[in-house]
Amino acid sequence: MELTLTKEQRQIAHAAATEESRPVLATVCIRRNKLIAANGFVMAETILEDIHENHEDMLIPAKDMLKAKDIKAMNHIMLHNNGEAGKARLIDNEGERVIGLVQGTFPNTELLYPKDKVAFRIGLSCDVLSTMLKVAGKDNFVKLTFYGEDRPVKFEAPRTEAQGLIMPYSVQW
Repeated sequence: MELTLTKEQRQIAHAAATEESRPVLATVCIRRNKLIAANGFVMAETILEDIHENHEDMLIPAKDMLKAKDIKAMNHIMLHNNGEAGKARLIDNEGERVIGLVQGTFPNTELLYPKDKVAFRIGLSCDVLSTMLKVAGKDNFVKLTFYGEDRPVKFEAPRTEAQGLIMPYSVQW
């Protein structure tokens, strides 16, 4: 398998666990046509457009994904796995190197998505969420209170006593 990954796609690695005590969750999983990362509290995935073949899950250490620098003028890195057990070649702006793949079974993330009836949906801007986290400062915990799909979301950072409102965006579902 040969794969190109943009910097935006590689950002998924931020959702992976950072503790080495859970090696499978400290990876980015390439499963079918998806990149998936999870840490026990957050699970994120994105679609890979250029994979159409069926292959076994490939577990790439998240730290290798985050350290990779785009090949200049190409705006991506390349990842090759020719079936060699436990290894892949990563090609980035620093050159080519062999990285060790993690052995294990990544969770079936499709089972994690709720199947219940949706209570309500709300659209929030990533820039606005980022601003809210900056306001929270060094508080490691933020509470979000939802009052309805067309109502502001209240945020509170208990330790720093910061609080405020995030206005919802009008989104077509």
